[in-house]
Amino acid sequence: MNGPPTPAPRPSLEISVIDDVVKSIAGPLTIVALRMEQARLRLSRGEDATASLRSAVAELENAFVAFEKGRKRLEQSLPAPAERVDSGLSRAR
Repeated sequence: MNGPPTPAPRPSLEISVIDDVVKSIAGPLTIVALRMEQARLRLSRGEDATASLRSAVAELENAFVAFEKGRKRLEQSLPAPAERVDSGLSRAR
């Protein structure tokens, strides 16, 4: 009894994947916040804030890169649409 071919299993979405994605984005964003605060303090004292702002921009770029990598990783971990459990949201219109 051979039925239709079984699709290759997809990786399951696990909490550890979500945690890794969040941490990879949160780290650079935390540094951005710190650098922006440094820039604010330097400006309030009449100092040059260029170095702090450049560092914030670089870390923000790191956050965007981490976000894109995390988004792709999460998409790969999601079940196919037919495999997803109907949460009832589609009927709540």
